[in-house]
Amino acid sequence: MAVLVWDSPHGRVVFELDRRLLVVGRDEANDIRLDDASVSRRHALLEQGPDGVRLTDLGSTTGTKINGARLTPDLPSTLQPGDFVSFGRVVATFHHLPPPPAAPPPRRARRGGRSIAAAIGVLAVVCAGAVFALMRPPPRDAPAPPPPAPPKEPARAEPVPAAPEPPPPVPKAVEPEEPAPPEPPPGPPRAKPNELPPSVPAPLQIYPDLVETSDAFYPFRTTLLASDRVEGLGSDGRIYALARAKVERVLDRVELARRAALRRGQLDAGDVAGRMDLARWCIRRHCLEEARTALREVLARHPGEPTAKALLDAIKGE
Repeated sequence: MAVLVWDSPHGRVVFELDRRLLVVGRDEANDIRLDDASVSRRHALLEQGPDGVRLTDLGSTTGTKINGARLTPDLPSTLQPGDFVSFGRVVATFHHLPPPPAAPPPRRARRGGRSIAAAIGVLAVVCAGAVFALMRPPPRDAPAPPPPAPPKEPARAEPVPAAPEPPPPVPKAVEPEEPAPPEPPPGPPRAKPNELPPSVPAPLQIYPDLVETSDAFYPFRTTLLASDRVEGLGSDGRIYALARAKVERVLDRVELARRAALRRGQLDAGDVAGRMDLARWCIRRHCLEEARTALREVLARHPGEPTAKALLDAIKGE
């Protein structure tokens, strides 16, 4: 079992790497969240494979280091037990914990009843032989027995202690059957290789990225960003694996919304055409909140503008 251990303001954290892909970063949508200003929003990626755990820097600002050596972005490196991993100022230790020891088998109860039963059997055979010898008649040519001696006072017979009864057999301990391990829940379905996700509006907190191709933008949650392929969750809940030859860029939707707000603030108060162009730019890149703001400003100055009204009605329910 592979784990990462680091010290946080709330104490020591031991995180079990229980999934194949884990994204590390400052954003709350990441699998491993490091609340530190030196950690990028999407900092690094941990991937478990047959050769161990690999660490890939996702182009972070402060970089990712293994034992002080900075990693090349998008180039995975295999971790070894005891390595020190630096995500900005946060330093974690990679470990492989041994499996828990197996429980010792239960001791079987000793059975003393067999030896007692054997002793009683031998005693019975000896007593039967003595009785048979007393009841056997004497031979014909044997001399006459001597006259009987005068009767003596019979000696008081000592009570013979009864043989102890053997203890009841101890029932054999029944080992409890181990319950079958629960089946893991099925993961999200996987799309065909190099199939594009649907280009529909999606929640920003669930799909914070945009995959840009030559003709469209697709809401996406990137889990692997390598030099030859991009893998992540599409807005329909399926996992997509796309070749980098098909994907031009992976964009940050939060950064796009910030750039749209900056462009809107630089427009003149009466620049209706500029606001319309900005609204179309935002709608195409799924920055719908900034598009609504720009369209409302156009309708506030020109309430009868048909194109602005149609665009606002189209994205109002999204």
